[in-house]
Amino acid sequence: MIENENLPSFSIVYLPDHDKNVHKHGPMDIQGIKDMDKQLETILNTFPSWEEALESAVWILIGDNGQSHVNNDSKTALVDLRKLLAPLKITKLRNGVRKEDQVVLAPNLRSCFIYTLSPSEVPLSLLVEKLQKDTRIEMIAWKKGEWIEVTAGGNTKTCQFKHEGRWVDEYNQTWEIEGDDSLLDLQLHENAVTFGRFPDALARLYSALHSHNGEFITVSVKPGYEFISESTPSHAGGASHGGFHSNDSLIPMMVAGTDTAPEFRRIVDLKKWILHLIQHQSPRS
Repeated sequence: MIENENLPSFSIVYLPDHDKNVHKHGPMDIQGIKDMDKQLETILNTFPSWEEALESAVWILIGDNGQSHVNNDSKTALVDLRKLLAPLKITKLRNGVRKEDQVVLAPNLRSCFIYTLSPSEVPLSLLVEKLQKDTRIEMIAWKKGEWIEVTAGGNTKTCQFKHEGRWVDEYNQTWEIEGDDSLLDLQLHENAVTFGRFPDALARLYSALHSHNGEFITVSVKPGYEFISESTPSHAGGASHGGFHSNDSLIPMMVAGTDTAPEFRRIVDLKKWILHLIQHQSPRS
């Protein structure tokens, strides 16, 4: 497309090799960065010059996630949800949901949605109680009316929050917050709330728990650990992601060809910014 001068208004190129290498070798592995550098060089060399490449388009180089180290000892690093939730009957992938099943797991490496199929028989409180016994679990959250409840493994305290209230966060979102805010590593001062090791924690939890219907909780583990269940990949001695921790969440971004920026430095703000670039701005000469 470059050679034929036929680039569309927006192109997205995915370079996945670094993710695979870090999963296997850990967060400090840089072979994928070296490989990506060569791939970018190939793209830039397709233009008459690199200067013309920068003049012809706005370039956004961005990671899609971070990665947390996973401890070497698989016996302790891998958190088996089937064992934690025993003796509840968990749906097996090869069978599909059966009448006698009580729980469905939807794991995503360092986080998981856990669904109860029978809220009267297996209430969310029972799932929370079982998970609280494992100190490797960093966050357990679920809906309770208009509130979101949060607790953690090895902890009986809770934090509650709901959308719209007197606390204003770094992204001009407002919340009502009660209980032990240290569970979410929040800093509250006057009417302002700032985030610690869980970036944009309130909005991310709120959106996750309102993303679809059902009776479920979301749960994530501390750095050094990863969930496993039936047929899940595991990365002991390497790295993994999917949790709410800053290790999983913070990413690099480099931009060339424009002096503008998203309203906030979050992935959810990129869409509006990119549309603005496409609709209203020519690349900077």
